[in-house]
Amino acid sequence: MGKRRQIVVGKIEFSTASQAKEFVRNLVARYPNGATASEPDADFLKDLLELHPHCEEKVGVGVLTFRFDQNPEYTNNRTIFIVRTDGSTTDFSWMKCIDGETPERLRRAALRNAVMDQIIVFKQQSFSQRQFCSETGKELDWKHCHVDHRAPKTFDKLVDDWLSSEGISIASIEISPSRDSSFVRILTNERQRDSWRRFHDLNKDLQLLTPFANLSIAKTRNQDPK
Repeated sequence: MGKRRQIVVGKIEFSTASQAKEFVRNLVARYPNGATASEPDADFLKDLLELHPHCEEKVGVGVLTFRFDQNPEYTNNRTIFIVRTDGSTTDFSWMKCIDGETPERLRRAALRNAVMDQIIVFKQQSFSQRQFCSETGKELDWKHCHVDHRAPKTFDKLVDDWLSSEGISIASIEISPSRDSSFVRILTNERQRDSWRRFHDLNKDLQLLTPFANLSIAKTRNQDPK
């Protein structure tokens, strides 16, 4: 198994990255769309923001507060927004604060973004009838379930197989640059984008899981030994 990595956010220590992510998810879930962070949570988010690979760019003239809302590009996702002291806003990818940011992660995220519509369609079609978690058997509802790539066809495996079929490396994937108020990178090479979308659509094997099953049970089972 991969090495457990301690995450320290201000005065709070998490024994693993997964534990830190669960803490932030629970924090976000406590707020309705449009709400701003209370003082204790805002203090935590400021400490978390310091771990962001582009912290200075995100902070800009200074942080006034944090707002929780739907992602403007993908309304199925909720995003933390920084409200700056001059009134400007920008998105806040807390996952980058915990996982860090590498060129490969950015490209894999862009590949996931390119097929997000396929994942949403799967979810919409699935909920034409009652759905149950593939791991726990618990009945699911639209708001409290995750779409997961079923092993052995995990998302990363599909990406690796597609790269192999194309005879290219992950480093050759062309993506958009970082920009304010944009949560995701996109594929900018039309041929790469179309090829990947076709491959994913033909080879995906999706399932619906509870958030806990997706983040804990399935991820543990699918993790490759190091």
